[in-house]
Amino acid sequence: MAIETTYPYTPRQSSFETLKKCLVGRKGLLNELLADIQAQAGAETLQHWMILGTRGMGKSHLIALVYHTVKDDQTLAGRWLPVLMHEEEQEVFSLHSLFIRIIAQLGEELTRNNDPKAAEATLFIQNQLEKGNKPEEVVEEAAAWIKDFVAEGGKRLLVLLENADDLFTRCLPQKNDLKKLRGILQNENVILLLATAPMFFDRISRSSEPLYEFFKTRRLEPLTFGQAVDLLNHWATLAVNSGHNGKKKLSFKKDDYRLRVLFHLTGGNPRILLFLYMAISGQDGIESAATTFGKLLEEDLSAYYLSRMRDLSNQVQPIIIAMAKSDRNLTQAEIARLTFLPPRSIGTAMVRLAREGLIKPVSGKKGKNTPYTLTDPLFRHWQRWRTGIRERKVIEALIEFLSIWYKRKELEQWTGGDTIIAEYCREALVFRQTPRFRGILETLTAAQEQHIDDQITAKDFHGLFFKTISFLKECGLDKGEAYATVIRGLKEHGVIREAEQYLVTEQKKKILSRNRYLFLPR
Repeated sequence: MAIETTYPYTPRQSSFETLKKCLVGRKGLLNELLADIQAQAGAETLQHWMILGTRGMGKSHLIALVYHTVKDDQTLAGRWLPVLMHEEEQEVFSLHSLFIRIIAQLGEELTRNNDPKAAEATLFIQNQLEKGNKPEEVVEEAAAWIKDFVAEGGKRLLVLLENADDLFTRCLPQKNDLKKLRGILQNENVILLLATAPMFFDRISRSSEPLYEFFKTRRLEPLTFGQAVDLLNHWATLAVNSGHNGKKKLSFKKDDYRLRVLFHLTGGNPRILLFLYMAISGQDGIESAATTFGKLLEEDLSAYYLSRMRDLSNQVQPIIIAMAKSDRNLTQAEIARLTFLPPRSIGTAMVRLAREGLIKPVSGKKGKNTPYTLTDPLFRHWQRWRTGIRERKVIEALIEFLSIWYKRKELEQWTGGDTIIAEYCREALVFRQTPRFRGILETLTAAQEQHIDDQITAKDFHGLFFKTISFLKECGLDKGEAYATVIRGLKEHGVIREAEQYLVTEQKKKILSRNRYLFLPR
């Protein structure tokens, strides 16, 4: 299944209806943006916006929804003309070229609306080319033209701009250009800028920069597990309706522990979640899942991760690479030793990476001796595949995927014979006994605790009891106080006979221990 068939890599290519159906976890921010745009329609001064979020977190989706909503809403469309800039503005190299691009995109928008004023935009650009004006003269005349256009039509421009970090840093390297841009936006008040960037960058974060505190910022947080499952179900419905999955519709449930582990692998990132959805939604059978997973690692993830690495400065890239190379979580001191970076600079870099959502402390506490992990574990596989023996690294990633996605009994059923899939399944069973696999489960502690609490406090105790027990066993949670805690909790809520029976049985098997509440098989 190609990624374009379900949800394009560029969301703006999707229909308005598809974008609305796939909006999960961002509705509050969308409503805030739309309400603010409406409120600023008659404002004397405009407050510009910057939406921050790592790649794949939904910035393009949000921008596309704002664009379509403003066009579709009669009230908003009466006061604003949305101008959707290219996702990568490769023709911008200075302030005057930025204004030319805004007018060019405005002309395209007018053409789509069958507005005869589109010819005026084309004529202005043609005149500028023929006159050979200096850059500062082009800026002055372009700003004046936009001001006259807005005054005549009664609609301000809502300019939707992605990858603002790259544009304001690489394309507009001169501070004077940024000062002029800020001055025009503040003084003329004919353009409202809604921009996005993958992270908080120097041009807007340093007090010495012209755009410091110029934008109202919001950050896109990773999806919660429940939101991630909702999104998968939306995609599954769209796939069936479009005929890409035949007549079969995949169904994802929030009590499926395998989805919880895959959610951990994605770090709550919608785009990576889509890649994994593709890996499990092809033709039926483990062969298809294995083939698709290897293919997505080699094809789809490469463009994505290369883009993310380009977002990082040279000072922090070695930290991410060191964490990707390691088989375990690392402390600041260990990272300093592996990267040759000065120890005093590691702390600041780690704080910045954590703020950008790229790493996180395993225990929730922050400090020099705290182990840190990547928020996107799939990056580790991609990095190893990219720098090592690719075929073997793909197989290693595939084995980890199989060990997580399929139950022990399923893997055991497929181990017979000499097929390559049988060999993969045997290796997956071995992997489930390794510290690495236990480490994956360790990172899920908080989510599993909440799941157990939900099961205990649910109303249908009899219906959920055996599902809870099965869940604990499959996760490897049946060897510690976690098991006893669940039994006692269920007993307190009325499932007395079943709880006592299980408690006695497991005590006889000597499965229960006096260890602390652990979620790892020993």
